[in-house]
Amino acid sequence: MKWLMGCVFALVSVHLALNAWNLTRHEFQLIAAIDLATLTALVLATVPVVRNEVPVVHAQALTALVFSIVLTNIFCSELVRGKMIDIIYVPFVIIGAGAVLLSTAYYMFIVVLSLALYIPIVLALAPRHDATTLLTMSFAGLMISATVFASRVRDYRRVQALRQHDAEQANSLHEALLSLEEQFREHRDMQVKRQQLEDQLRQSQKLEAVGVLAGGVAHDMNNVLGAITSVASLVVERISDESLYQDLADILTAARRGSTLTRNLLGFARQGTHVRERFQLTDTVQSVIRLMKSSISKQIELSYSVDPGLDDVQCDSGQMSHALMNLCINGVDAIVGAGKISLTLRNRYIDSPQADKLEVDPGRYVELRVQDSGAGIAPEVLPRVFEPFYSTKARTERSGLGLSMVYGTVKECRGAVTIQSTLGHGTTISIFLPSQVAEATPQRPASVHPAALSDQLNHILLVDDEPMLRSAGKRLISQMGFEVITASNGAEAAAAYRLHRDEIALVILDVAMPVMSGVECFQRLRELDPQVCVLIASGYARHGDVDALLAAGAAGYLGKPYDRRELQSAIRQALNLAQSGSIAITSTRPIGNTGAT
Repeated sequence: MKWLMGCVFALVSVHLALNAWNLTRHEFQLIAAIDLATLTALVLATVPVVRNEVPVVHAQALTALVFSIVLTNIFCSELVRGKMIDIIYVPFVIIGAGAVLLSTAYYMFIVVLSLALYIPIVLALAPRHDATTLLTMSFAGLMISATVFASRVRDYRRVQALRQHDAEQANSLHEALLSLEEQFREHRDMQVKRQQLEDQLRQSQKLEAVGVLAGGVAHDMNNVLGAITSVASLVVERISDESLYQDLADILTAARRGSTLTRNLLGFARQGTHVRERFQLTDTVQSVIRLMKSSISKQIELSYSVDPGLDDVQCDSGQMSHALMNLCINGVDAIVGAGKISLTLRNRYIDSPQADKLEVDPGRYVELRVQDSGAGIAPEVLPRVFEPFYSTKARTERSGLGLSMVYGTVKECRGAVTIQSTLGHGTTISIFLPSQVAEATPQRPASVHPAALSDQLNHILLVDDEPMLRSAGKRLISQMGFEVITASNGAEAAAAYRLHRDEIALVILDVAMPVMSGVECFQRLRELDPQVCVLIASGYARHGDVDALLAAGAAGYLGKPYDRRELQSAIRQALNLAQSGSIAITSTRPIGNTGAT
């Protein structure tokens, strides 16, 4: 359109220059005025076009206006001169309109305007033979213009159709690209989830391997610890030397701590049996504080505070002690130089909204908070601190299953654990355990004398595959006034019971044994005597084994290693239960899982 207006502007300017030589002064003035008016109109119409201020919908109207101005200039010039000179350009204007315009309405307007002025002027001013020629030329120009216009409109519509098709193809391609992008994103997310599942599977396999290893280690370790505990408890009650007594007491304490560590590892691997008991966390905190103060730098201040009237909790005290020890050790490792670790015990009530966040039941809880002034944990690391085998420490530094074992211990107690940390400002870990607000039922102290039994039932069958444990256990039980029969596996135990069933008051049965396991032995004993009294004694057995034996009628459970007092108490309770007739007599069909390791 800019080119069209430029050409028209140039033609009108040339027309003005040429007429200046051929016209009289009066005619020149009139035609010059017409040309100047035309140029002015063209300038006014060209300015918005040059500035790109004309919308596309108005471009055809402006083009028709330019053609109208040109036709007006031609017809006015002819009327001023009274000669047929410029009128021969009218057919070319009509052809140009057909070549430029795309709107049928504006094209018809230009054609009608041209013919409406062209025919009267030709008939009025031109001679007859010239008029016929001019009319023929106008008709030929009209035909050419109509042909060009129709062809241009057809090509324009074809181009528009192609553009529409291209737009549709572009939209389809865009949608296809979006679909591919979505599929790629889903594939990437699937790959991430697959990687996460594979990582979880590997972690599970590692955990299973740790569990299998822990089971074997626990069995052997508890045998060793059991022998140490049994012999030490035999000696500790027969000496009067205070220094030797304290040495033996330290041996017993170390053995119990070793047993607790083994039980914690089994608990993390979801094996073994936990001892749930009611106790005060204050004693646990004080014990850990005493142990930590003797093994950490003097630059680290260790303190604790306990709210008065603290409720009891019910869980495995040994596991909770080890969990608290892990938290304190982590705090010590996080402190560089001087620092502070504070432990707080208080009662808390957790309402429903907070309980939903912690995934526990609403109610009263005991909160154990461990706060250190260490380096803190990075935000991107914080969500993973409870994962097994995950550690931010170097290979040469102390690392392991600390926080993951804490998490497992707390969940085992139906509690919750939270962690808050800021880089450079330390870490706060809070443990919430369900409180036991009711008064605990006082337990009658176990007598040092054996339960009153008939002279006939004065034998105890001790079944254990470890020779040292059998020897130490036999001496412990003998001191209680019982006759002891020993067996190294389930098959020997079944044979011994078949021979001495009328003399045996109690069977102390290990679970993990060669030849015949404790579960199979229990079933065989029940076949021989449905009312047999069996006390399960084991340091390592899968949950299903012990639970199935207790559900099938076992008189109780005694965890290894055990000392004289624990053994005596367990024997007394089992015998009292047998005398009261409270032992369940169940079917002799196979018990749950018999695959003790």
